[in-house]
Formats: sequence, C-alpha cells, structure tokens
Amino acid sequence: MKNILFTFVIGLLSLGTYAQDIISEQFGHLEDRDEATQIEITGKLFSLATHIENTGDKEADQVLDFVSTIKHFKALAFEKLETAESEYKKGLSALKGVHEELMVIRSPEGSFSLYVDESNGIVHELVGIGTDNEAFGVFSLIGNMDLKQIGKFAAEIQMEGFDKMEKIKDYNVSEVKVYPNPVSTSETFTLQTSEELVGAVATMYDESGRAVKEINVDDTLINIRTNDLSSGIYYVDISTDAVSVKKKLIVID
Repeated sequence: MKNILFTFVIGLLSLGTYAQDIISEQFGHLEDRDEATQIEITGKLFSLATHIENTGDKEADQVLDFVSTIKHFKALAFEKLETAESEYKKGLSALKGVHEELMVIRSPEGSFSLYVDESNGIVHELVGIGTDNEAFGVFSLIGNMDLKQIGKFAAEIQMEGFDKMEKIKDYNVSEVKVYPNPVSTSETFTLQTSEELVGAVATMYDESGRAVKEINVDDTLINIRTNDLSSGIYYVDISTDAVSVKKKLIVID
C-alpha cells in the first residue's frame, strides 16, 4: 500500500503551484532563500485521488479517500537556519491569534507544535511548525478533513514533514473532548481523553495563562466542577513527558 500512496504523492509533488497562505504571510521573507526546501500542492491535484480505481487494498482506498478531501498543502523547511528559534517563536505567536493549539510534541531533538482550525471533528486547516534550534520547518494542510484520518494518513505516507502528524493517531487525539461546551459556572463538564493519555496531568488555564485547576487524568472520563470558576475562556492542557493536547472550554454564568 505504501508504494501506491508514495507514487501518488510524488506525482503530485512534481506539479505544485503557488498561492497566498499563512506560510507566505508569516514566512514569505524566507521563501526565496537558496537553502529553502519548498513543496506546494493544489486541491485540483489532490482531487486526482478520486480518479484512481479501486486498488484492492482497503486501507489504501481509505487513505486515497482522505487525500481527496485536501484542498491545499504547503511546506517550507531548512536543514540549518540561523534564526530557527526566533522564527519558531514568531510562528507560534501568529498562530495563537487565528488557530487553536492541538498538540505539542517534545523530544530531546526539539519541539513541534500542531495548530488547528476545526469544527465538529472536521479540520479546515492543520498547521505544523517545529525546530531543533538549528533546523526549522512549517507546513499547512487545508481542506475538509476528518481529524481521525489525519494521523493515519501521516503514518502511511513516509515523507518528511508528515511524520510528526502520526502522533495524532498514536495518542488518539480525536478522542479528546470537553463537554458540554459552553458550560455553566454551576455545572460540571466532562473531560474525555484517550487510553494513551491516562496518567497525564490536565491543567486548566485562564486567558491570561494563569493555572486555575490541576487534575490527574486517571480515567478516560473525568467530571470536573466549575463552581469555583468565573465566566470566561479556559484552556485544558493534558500533558505527558512527550506530548500535550489542548482543548478550549467556555464557561458562562
């Protein structure tokens, strides 16, 4: 299956075109540098997946169906960039204003963050940005994509730039939810996590970044009272040593 998908994606890479996007807006000053590696693929090219006949492999067909929901992909990467750390921080600052943090992946080699524009389980844009203090990379994936399928897609396409998205599948991030949302100050909300995140610590932060509540994640379903919270926007950060997953919660009077 991977050979089929790899051949398909490589074919797309040879036909990329350019359009304005968050990468051009925030990192346009880096795009003309000789050492930059750039990839851009349009929705028309992704739609070619719908014309591939049944491969006879169920998993391959599922991934090709997912590919057809993608409208645009763009990536910019440097093996060595003297301003890698500052570009990473600048990118995070810009993303926080337009997207929600989905996941942070930590390792001895560096940090990688995923931000998402998502509603009802459908991802309209996924942005990944990372650095190891020397290398730097950022990508944008736009479409109407199933969050559950993004990690699976990344696991099948063995290409640099997709590998970090496998963590979405590894930790079943699509299972992480807070509900009801909004929730009243006199009610209880439920934090739902995946089995892979049991043992993590969930910290609630208000909009100013102040920690207001800490919960040990000892089950996949935890009920949390809000009677000690004021109305406002909060973020529930579920963290392990390797990753953190964040969800926004709105508390109303």
